[in-house]
Amino acid sequence: MSESVVQYDIHDAKAQLSRILERVERGEEVIISRAGYPVAKIVPLPVAHRRTGLGLAGRPDQLDRRLGLPRDECADRGRPRDAA
Repeated sequence: MSESVVQYDIHDAKAQLSRILERVERGEEVIISRAGYPVAKIVPLPVAHRRTGLGLAGRPDQLDRRLGLPRDECADRGRPRDAA
């Protein structure tokens, strides 16, 4: 095990889950053990592509459709709407 791997007993891991997750978010790996035997390893997930922009908020026509609003209740935004 490298220096960044820490080991917790199952009972300590339950009590300190928030702290363990903070360590993992900083890039550390954590081993959970039961009766001194390692049974699980918590590792950071690979960095996901972070979305930028407004998502559906930037496309009101899509947001209206997702919210299930009838066409007559949707604000006219000057864009043609396809039949739902």
